[in-house]
Amino acid sequence: LKSSGPKRGWITSVVEPYLRELNRASQADPATCCYKDVHQMRTGADCVVHGKRCPPKPTHGLVAGWSCKTLSSMSRECIGADRKNIVAKALGSSGSTFKSLLDHMRENGCSAFWVGENMDELSDIGNDNRHDILAFLAEVGYYAETFKIDASDHAHCTKRVRTYLVAFHLEICEISASEARAIMEKIKGLIAVMQIPTLPITDFTLPDDHQHVQACLVNEDKTETELTKDTHWQGQLLSLCHARGIRWKDLLVP
Repeated sequence: LKSSGPKRGWITSVVEPYLRELNRASQADPATCCYKDVHQMRTGADCVVHGKRCPPKPTHGLVAGWSCKTLSSMSRECIGADRKNIVAKALGSSGSTFKSLLDHMRENGCSAFWVGENMDELSDIGNDNRHDILAFLAEVGYYAETFKIDASDHAHCTKRVRTYLVAFHLEICEISASEARAIMEKIKGLIAVMQIPTLPITDFTLPDDHQHVQACLVNEDKTETELTKDTHWQGQLLSLCHARGIRWKDLLVP
């Protein structure tokens, strides 16, 4: 929210109207809360649905990702660093936010199910952080599995592979581990059924004359300098484009 320029415009035109819609939806479902991050979820501060401090409470279902920054090889936070056991040691933003999720469950009661999303590496069987996550969830009563999903398999015109973690609390759901595994197989089947061809990029882009696109072009040089200096992965992306002779304005759809 401290950003200016195109990002500020995106927040104003997309995020804030969505939060207002959530607020209207809460009138029909006053039990639903939404927080800016998991740290605030744990403390109950700044619920964006109700616009006030909502005390932490047990939930039937929890849909909450946690930071991928420390787990990402493109993040400045972990360039050249060993990313093993980040979750177990609660290191960096990824480890600390996952710990907040666990602390929330321990302090306020586990939910019947939990859905989370993070880096694609967490789907790899030999990944230390995956092993630690599943072990921690098992300790508090969950049966969990990971699913690797590529956005390009579900209409999006980009390859963005992510791990989705689904967990069921065996005692609360009154199911056995074998029954939970059977549910996971059904989920895998649904993911496969829901695959559709990639849609044209024009279905995802703003028109060339949109005010935010124009703002990007006007502030092109300033934007690129700030991104390169402040955010490693965005700077890397811009550098890769420039190395291929591509400028930001060249990405406009004819």
